[in-house]
Amino acid sequence: MKLDATARTHLLALTALGTTVLLSKLWQGDMRGDSLFYAEVAKEILKTGDWLTMHFAYEPYFNKPPLLFWLTAINYKLFGVTSFSARFWSPFIALLCGLALYLLASQVFDRKVAFLSTMILFMTRDFIKDNMGLRMDSTVTLSIIAVLYFLLRGRGWKDGALAGMALGIGLLAKGLVALYSLGILLGLALVVDKGVALSRAFLCYLLVGCTLFGLWFFGEYIAAGDIFLNTFLFKQALGRFTGEFTYSKGKLYYLELLLKTYWPWLPLLPLGIYQVLRKASREQKALILSWISVVAFSLLFPQPEYGRYLMPLYPAFALAIGFFLGGLMKRETIDKLAKAALVGGTVAFFIINIFPLQLHKISYAKLRELKPLVDYHKAQGLKEVYVYRTRYRTPHAVLFYLDVAPKALKSPADLPAQGLVIVESKGRGDLLSGPCTEQLYNGSYSLFVCR
Repeated sequence: MKLDATARTHLLALTALGTTVLLSKLWQGDMRGDSLFYAEVAKEILKTGDWLTMHFAYEPYFNKPPLLFWLTAINYKLFGVTSFSARFWSPFIALLCGLALYLLASQVFDRKVAFLSTMILFMTRDFIKDNMGLRMDSTVTLSIIAVLYFLLRGRGWKDGALAGMALGIGLLAKGLVALYSLGILLGLALVVDKGVALSRAFLCYLLVGCTLFGLWFFGEYIAAGDIFLNTFLFKQALGRFTGEFTYSKGKLYYLELLLKTYWPWLPLLPLGIYQVLRKASREQKALILSWISVVAFSLLFPQPEYGRYLMPLYPAFALAIGFFLGGLMKRETIDKLAKAALVGGTVAFFIINIFPLQLHKISYAKLRELKPLVDYHKAQGLKEVYVYRTRYRTPHAVLFYLDVAPKALKSPADLPAQGLVIVESKGRGDLLSGPCTEQLYNGSYSLFVCR
C-alpha cells in the first residue's frame, strides 16, 4: 500500500499522539503485579543462560510462551535491568497496534475512518493503562490486526506468509489466544467470500504461523517432556475454557468494566455499531461484527477475568466509532485535526518528559534500600532469605530487586537458625527471639538477622 502525503501526515500525527500517551517516562517507577513476575522471568534468561525453557525463582516456568521474555532479556542485555528495559516492549507494540489499525482501516474503509479509529484507540483509558507494564496482550492485538491487513490486502503467497509471521508472533507471545484472527477470518469467509478461507494466502498463513510456533513448542516438549505439555497446553491454554480455574468475578464482569471505564467512547459505541449495520458495506460489516463476536464469545468461558483481556476488542470498537464519526466529519476537518495532533502531541511529549511529573508509581523504594544490607549479610554467609506476612507480590519483588529467591516463613516457630527474614512494617517483635537478635527497620520493612 503506497502512502501519499495525507497518509504520511496522518501517521506522523498518530505516532506523536501514541508516543506521548504510551511511551512517556517509561524509566520511572517500579514494576508491579504480573509485570513484576514477568520481568523476573526475563531476567532469569540471562542468569541461567537458558533461552528455551523459561524460569521463575530458578524453577522451570511453562505457563507462557517466550517471545516477550526473549525481547525483554535482550533489552536487559543492551540497557541493563531497569524499569525502562522491562516496560518498553508492551507500550511500543501498542503503538504499532494503532499504526497497523490505520493501515487496515485505510484499506477496508477510508482515511477518515482510519485516522479517527486510531486516535480513539490511543485515547482509550484501559488500552493505555494495561500497556504500562510488561504484558502480552498488545502483541496478540497487533497479531490480529496484522493478519487481517495482509489477508484482506491480497490472496498471494507473499501476503499469506506475512500474515503467517504475524500469527506466529501472536502464538509465541500468548499462545492459542492468537487464534482469534482465525475465528475472525472464518467469520468473514462465511459472510463475505468463501475464497478467503480457500486461498493460497490463507493456507500459507496457517502453515507459516503454526511452523513458527511449532519450532518452539516441540523444542520445549523434547527438552521438558510431559510436564511442559500438561502445564502449558492442558492447564493454562485449555484449562481457561474448561473450568480448570474456578476463580471468577462473575459473568457480567466485562460488561460492568466497560460501563465504568470505556469513557468518553461508551455512548458512541452503540451508535457506531448501529451505523455499521445500516450503512457499511458487506465486508466492513462482517469485519467489525466478526471481530467483536469472536473475542466476546471467548470471554464467556470459565476463566479468571482480567480487564486486559478486553484489549483485542478495543480496535474493533474504535473502527465502529470511527465509522460513525467519519460520517459526520469532512475530510478537511480530519486533515486539520491531524495537523493539530501532530503539533500538540509533539509539544506534549517534550513537556511531559522534561518536566518533573511522576507518571509511574514507585512501589518498592524502601525494599530496594535493603539490597546493600542483604548483599552484605549474604557475603557473611547468611544466604537463606525468608519473607513473613508480606503482601502477595512482595516475594516476587524480593526476587527481582534484591536478587534472592526467598522462602516463605509460615510462623515464628519456623524461624531459621541462620538467615535473613524480611517483614513488612515494624511490628513483628515476636520474631526477636531465639537466633533472631537483630532488627533493621527502614520505615516500611524490617530485616531480621538470624545467626
